[in-house]
Amino acid sequence: ADMSDAKAADDQKAIVEHFQKLRDEQASIVSEISRIEEEIREYDRVLKLLNELDGERTCHHLVSDSLVEMKVKEIVPFLTNNHEKLSKVKDTLNENLVVKGKELNAHKEKHNIRFLTEKEAMAMRQQQIEAQSKK
Repeated sequence: ADMSDAKAADDQKAIVEHFQKLRDEQASIVSEISRIEEEIREYDRVLKLLNELDGERTCHHLVSDSLVEMKVKEIVPFLTNNHEKLSKVKDTLNENLVVKGKELNAHKEKHNIRFLTEKEAMAMRQQQIEAQSKK
């Protein structure tokens, strides 16, 4: 019986580890989305400002480590294009987040994973303490 207990414990551990891995992946998608949203807001601010300026005005754009001189009317389409690309990336990440959430829920339901309430956790700790003191 010990072998099957050990296998059950290993299976249990694998299930929990996979659940944790899915949660970590979900969290990393969420943080990537917030990073991109911040970048999009930055583009919004810059474009709003540039659109109020005369298109012939000169501005400087940082490309790698060099400042490149451009006209406002040249830089706006470039920034707009980048803004659109970022929005598409954000949409894709949001779709990935939904998929990851479904995967997580499916794993949770399949293996009947649920989070203990504080009350249940305390009752379990109490049982462990009592079991220890009987030894």
